[in-house]
Amino acid sequence: MIKRQYKIISMVILSSLLVGCWDYEDINKKNIALSVGIDEKEGMIQLVAENAKLSSEIRGKSEQSQLTQDYQNLSQGKNFEDVRGEHEYTVPQSNFTGAMRAVVFSKSYAEKGIESYINRINFLIELRKSLLVVICNEPVKDFLKTEIKNDINISYAIEDTIKKLAKDGRSLFDTAQEVQAYIQNKDLGFVIPYVGIKDYAVEFQGLAVMKDSKMIGLINKKEIDGFIFLLLKNPIMNKTVYSDGDEKRQYAFQAKLKKRKVKTSYKDKKINIDVDLQINFSIKYQYKIEPLNKNKIKEVESEVSQMIYKEVMYAINKSQKDYKCDIFQFGKYFKANNPKDYRRINWNEEYPDANINVNVNTHLTNVNLRNVEQ
Repeated sequence: MIKRQYKIISMVILSSLLVGCWDYEDINKKNIALSVGIDEKEGMIQLVAENAKLSSEIRGKSEQSQLTQDYQNLSQGKNFEDVRGEHEYTVPQSNFTGAMRAVVFSKSYAEKGIESYINRINFLIELRKSLLVVICNEPVKDFLKTEIKNDINISYAIEDTIKKLAKDGRSLFDTAQEVQAYIQNKDLGFVIPYVGIKDYAVEFQGLAVMKDSKMIGLINKKEIDGFIFLLLKNPIMNKTVYSDGDEKRQYAFQAKLKKRKVKTSYKDKKINIDVDLQINFSIKYQYKIEPLNKNKIKEVESEVSQMIYKEVMYAINKSQKDYKCDIFQFGKYFKANNPKDYRRINWNEEYPDANINVNVNTHLTNVNLRNVEQ
């Protein structure tokens, strides 16, 4: 426990030093916000802050930091000014928000709209530019009070989990500033990481679909593959493909996006979007070792192309038929390529009926497998 507390203190102090200088009073007493959760209950806004309180004590001629545990503070009101007032009345230390790791919205609050709070926090100049935004499955007061077993605390666990997945090509890592920019463009939708708790750990559960700053759906993590090839800069997919439909002849592979091209046009009063995906993949192993010749390699490439094509088309159909929202930001390409047409049409109304064509080309990169026939 002491080791865990030292980690919290060292990290928040480092964050503070990178943001600005502390004077004697700052060091002596400071309420350091690690994350903030926004919820609503019975028409009242609830704000749950997770804090790490640092205080100092004089020992002889030196001043030393005193260890305290992180704790939660709940405030509520009809609007954010009422919430802020209640928070200030119950917290004896002044707030420092430069060490915040994440802003967490509950599902119920996100369904009513996150724009007002996103705009509010972006006016706080001391916030970290990398402040993450997520939506959680549980009420935020229950979510943030969870004692995490695999990280320093839940605030760091949220950031570390999503950061790792973003690095691994499985999720986005969008900051509060980026989310605000998405919200300003009313023609386009966007997605936000959706998390929950499982076995005392933060679990990535999928991507929340956002339209007009409101959550309108959830992309489950089990169906995320087709979406990431259209959303992420460097998506990675790990799958298994069957050769000739034979379950005994399986190839475990990893696919990475090499290049993505999007072309748009407007003909006969119809939006046309052509997406070209160039994908490299490598075979990690075969369930049953057998020789690979050129024909077999072409066959596997075709199987992988078909698999990814189906995943991507599933994602596009969901966006058009279920969400009726351009979460892939195709509108940006259309506006750049067809500015006059973009001004004339209503993108929100016409996107669900747009013609979207997808071409997937895959290339096996590890042709030096020992079992490849020469």
